[in-house]
Amino acid sequence: MPMTPAKLIQWRENLGWSQTDAADALGISFRAYQYLEAAVTSRGRPIKFIPKLTELACAELARREEIANRAGQFVVRPAVHSCFGIFVGSKRDGRVRPSSVP
Repeated sequence: MPMTPAKLIQWRENLGWSQTDAADALGISFRAYQYLEAAVTSRGRPIKFIPKLTELACAELARREEIANRAGQFVVRPAVHSCFGIFVGSKRDGRVRPSSVP
């Protein structure tokens, strides 16, 4: 079943992330993330489901966080492109380095 805005909120809260953290990790603006959680587009139109690419990125970020937690590692929250194994880093701190988490 597709991800709903309520499931997006649950995903973020399960990871212990703020809306800003989640937006940074997904590589989208804070405001765009707020729209997703509020279940509306930027033009105020209702949405029922989260876009598939965002849903897949959320699943990959949760998987990487779980792997890191099991290994006792700290993972810098990655931008969305790192979900596909390219880089790990944070837009906020400017660090980008090759991913070490499978």
